[in-house]
Amino acid sequence: MANQKSENKTYFIQSLERAINILDCFSSKTREVTSGQVAELTGLNRTTATRILRHLTDRNLLRFDSETKHYQLGSKIIELGGIAISSLSLRQIARNHVSQLRNEIGYTVLLATISEDHFIFADKQEGSSLITLTSDIGWRHPLSYGLFGIVLLAYQSKERQEEIMEEYPPKDYTPDSIIDKKRYMREMIGIKKKGYFMERELFHEDIGGICAPIRDHTGDVIACIGTAINATRLKAANNTKGLINQVVQASDAISADLGFAGNLT
Repeated sequence: MANQKSENKTYFIQSLERAINILDCFSSKTREVTSGQVAELTGLNRTTATRILRHLTDRNLLRFDSETKHYQLGSKIIELGGIAISSLSLRQIARNHVSQLRNEIGYTVLLATISEDHFIFADKQEGSSLITLTSDIGWRHPLSYGLFGIVLLAYQSKERQEEIMEEYPPKDYTPDSIIDKKRYMREMIGIKKKGYFMERELFHEDIGGICAPIRDHTGDVIACIGTAINATRLKAANNTKGLINQVVQASDAISADLGFAGNLT
């Protein structure tokens, strides 16, 4: 009797391992597979692969397209993924990336997230530069304000952009500030094309900055990461492109940790 229980346990563990191996066949590059491909990738015979595929489909872990004969990840996987991601806060997920970027560039790095028509600083890690930023964690600003606001506003719908700019019109914080709404719109179009924004003294005299968007698992921009740099130093920097790449790489890494697997801009 004991031997039978042990055999049953071994059988169920083996079946579980095989099911996990089948799920591992899917990736950002392989989004659908046939039963034959599963058998080839896992080393299972066709009969066993098909049986397990049917069980996974019955539990909505996979979905079968009867026309193409391909299997895709099912609604239950999406549901579980959403639960896993939502159980972690953006700040927790981004924390190490914020620290790494701060250490690499030496400047203060901030993480901002959208809250309706405003943004809130979710994290701030001071750098070794002499620039002091008064914005602290929890500070709330309209999306039409500052380096972080314009990046987040750029990824809203055009109607939403117009609504927010009507309620919170751009102001002349410095002689170089953009107060013309059409030009502001053009800047936001440029942000979406490039995937980042670099500004010099648009919102604070003697200060510029670089900021890039962060996407969640659906592809929506929900936050951004950026740094403030002395405007004169930014103009004279020989490694401006390198700084941009470092900020963008940090935003891409956070997006990946949030489950974003695409290459939208």
